[in-house]
Amino acid sequence: MKGRLHQLLIAITLCLAGMAQLHADEDSLAIGQIRDLPFGEVLFYFYQDDYFPALTRLMAAQYRGQLDDHNDDAELLRGGMMLSYGLHREAGDIFNRLLDRKAPQSIKDRAWYFLARVWYRRGYYDRAETALERILAPLPEHMQERHMMLRAQVMMARGDFNGASRLLDGWQSDGDLASFARYNLGVALVRQGRLSEATRQLEKVGLMRTTDLELLALRDRANLALGFALIQDQQGKAARTVLGRVRLSGPFSNKALLGAGWADSLADDYQRALLPWGALQDHDLLDSAVLESLLAVPYALGKLQANRHAADAYLDAIKAFARETEQLDQAIARISSGEYLGPLLQGDALSDPGWSWRLKTIPDNDESRYIYLLVASHRFQEGLRNYRDLRFLQYNLGQWIQSLAAFDDMLDTRELAFAQREPAVVHALDEVDLDSLERRQLEFATRISRIDESSNYLALASADEQSQHHRLRLVEKKLERLPFGEETSDLREKRRLLAGVLRWQLEAKFKERLWSNKKTLNDLDMAMQEAQQRRAKVAQARAEMPGQFTRYRQTINGLRPRLEAMIEQAAIVAANQQDFLQSMAIAELETQKERLYTYRVQARFALATIYDRATTQGLSP
Repeated sequence: MKGRLHQLLIAITLCLAGMAQLHADEDSLAIGQIRDLPFGEVLFYFYQDDYFPALTRLMAAQYRGQLDDHNDDAELLRGGMMLSYGLHREAGDIFNRLLDRKAPQSIKDRAWYFLARVWYRRGYYDRAETALERILAPLPEHMQERHMMLRAQVMMARGDFNGASRLLDGWQSDGDLASFARYNLGVALVRQGRLSEATRQLEKVGLMRTTDLELLALRDRANLALGFALIQDQQGKAARTVLGRVRLSGPFSNKALLGAGWADSLADDYQRALLPWGALQDHDLLDSAVLESLLAVPYALGKLQANRHAADAYLDAIKAFARETEQLDQAIARISSGEYLGPLLQGDALSDPGWSWRLKTIPDNDESRYIYLLVASHRFQEGLRNYRDLRFLQYNLGQWIQSLAAFDDMLDTRELAFAQREPAVVHALDEVDLDSLERRQLEFATRISRIDESSNYLALASADEQSQHHRLRLVEKKLERLPFGEETSDLREKRRLLAGVLRWQLEAKFKERLWSNKKTLNDLDMAMQEAQQRRAKVAQARAEMPGQFTRYRQTINGLRPRLEAMIEQAAIVAANQQDFLQSMAIAELETQKERLYTYRVQARFALATIYDRATTQGLSP
């Protein structure tokens, strides 16, 4: 059973691959040099696949006006993430706003691309085609394949299979997307009855060489689709060849074996048809192919006139269908009780991998046996991802409620610290007489101004120079009291010479000393202004902080009921989503029950026919 579930996981991976490829280009935004730190933080989370914190930080930074240098890139990124979360309307509004503003053409081209995806997903294929036509220049190289894929999908959705075929035939890329696109086109052409064109596309996929598990499964699926299309066209031999390329170890081996038997039956080679149909008898009753083989084997035996063996096989089939019907009823009861989604998501961490999330494990139970194809479908996976996102949202909101208690503690701590520090701050401010310092500064400025106006070089002399000048004045006064003579004349000449040298030195240093004092005065003025500003800020903080504490507390208290209401709303929506997924699963099981009922009726009718033929011929069945 575990090996079979592994194959089912491969099938689911294949079905999800197209969706994953569609989502993969949201991160292909070609962001250039980061010039705003908050935008760098957004990308830090984004490129780690933490999309929810990336989106919340992006919106917060935009609200604060912190992304001036990345407005267009930020809007493009936000629109891409909105689109990935299924918010098509919001994403469309964002892209439309980008197109209305004077953004660079490269931004507009990418916005048209994303807007085309919005319209495509919402089913507005004409609008999607118009948006794609508005792309003027080639998109970045890493987006070219997805651009071509989207064009092909839009063409197929509008019924333009010729255009899609020409586009894919001219597709030079060997990437995975080309194979998925050709497969989708081939299946669409089959449904249109254009088998020759479909064969050309499906053969390219069915014959590709690869070791990748997803592409191997895609190759099997292409061969399977082409094989059954050839069977419907009565080309049994060609169908047998194509179906023979499907791996027996792959997830589509059962259907391939069933188709191989029908291909042989087209040539009335029922003996050979029994080989693949008989091989299916040993497989678990996991899908319709195995169930159909229970009817196909006795059908072939009947064609070979082995009526007794055919009757026994029909009886065994009827019993098997009855057992499966009973197990389906039990599975429906368990799913109705809400016991399926829990195990389906068991072990899933409540993180936020966003659109890259995939279902990695399938519960080993009867429900999974019957609805694995439903689980692999795009519709169910989108619904399951929405349900998981709602669970993550509930968890995230719960974490925020728990954080409110921490915010209360932080606020209490800050309020207590403010109350403890305020007296010390007030005391420190009281010890500094800024008014007195300001008066002294004014006096100093006035004195410097007077010295500058009068060129009073002596006022800026050093203490030694002041002392020398004073001593020379005393000498001068003493010499004035002495009589004139040859000896006193010599002393007077020496004093005059010393006074001249001192004056010359003082005048030479006057400009430098005046500039230095003015600079000191300017620095003092700046320091005084800064002190006054800080004093004003402290006074403002003392006046405003109590009110801020009150507002913060009111904000925190107001958030709690809002968060609780959002959690309740998310729980209601999650419950509705769970009911929706359960209804899908139950509808699938009911469909299988109807199919089993049809098989039982067919088996009983065929058995009655055998009995009637045996009675008519007088033979024992």
